[in-house]
Amino acid sequence: YVDARNYTAQVTTIRILRLADKKSVSISNSLTNDWSPSWGPDSRSLYFASNRGGAMDIWRQRIGDDGSATGEAEQLTQGLEVASLAVNRDGTRIAYGKGRSLANIWRVPIQPDRPTTFADATQLTFDQAHVEYLDVSHDGTRLAFSSDRSGDPDIWILPSGGGTDPQPFARDPTPDWNPAWSFDDKHIAFYAYRSGNRELWIQPVAGGPATQLTSGNSESLAPRFSPDGKEIV
Repeated sequence: YVDARNYTAQVTTIRILRLADKKSVSISNSLTNDWSPSWGPDSRSLYFASNRGGAMDIWRQRIGDDGSATGEAEQLTQGLEVASLAVNRDGTRIAYGKGRSLANIWRVPIQPDRPTTFADATQLTFDQAHVEYLDVSHDGTRLAFSSDRSGDPDIWILPSGGGTDPQPFARDPTPDWNPAWSFDDKHIAFYAYRSGNRELWIQPVAGGPATQLTSGNSESLAPRFSPDGKEIV
């Protein structure tokens, strides 16, 4: 079964419940989005969808007699964008569903004399991907946004006028989300699961490694800088 905060969670865990002693065993790394487990016919292999390799693909994990994972999971497909899967009775075929949530960035002007309508909107990103959070730099020249355009959620930077070639900023096999520019536009704060928990991180825009700001399973999200840059709420 899938252990997840909710149906749209970006980090999930696949677990096996042993009926003999009611003990639950994790068979995934709890750092990525693992979904839709399906038993192989021998009951010693488990197929599932995961974005641990980038896109959501089909993986197979060998299972020991005690219900725990044996060895490393094996990737079976590449770039398939799987949403769910099921293995047939003799293990020779896999049925799968494809699909993802799509969302792009749009800009609408604030009209001084009438309500703004969708006809006033300008599309700024054009990916077959999902953008969930964005922030505009304080000088108004750049957008930082979270997108799963590479498979798993990462943070990208694009000129505020939009375009089709955003530049990667925060990239990691685990999700990076919800960017926030500092008031001097020199740093971006975000939340990530890199430590195994959802914590706040900060990274210089000009280049350099990300630094973890919170620890201890703080479940942090939605950071915003104070105007003087000394604090983050």
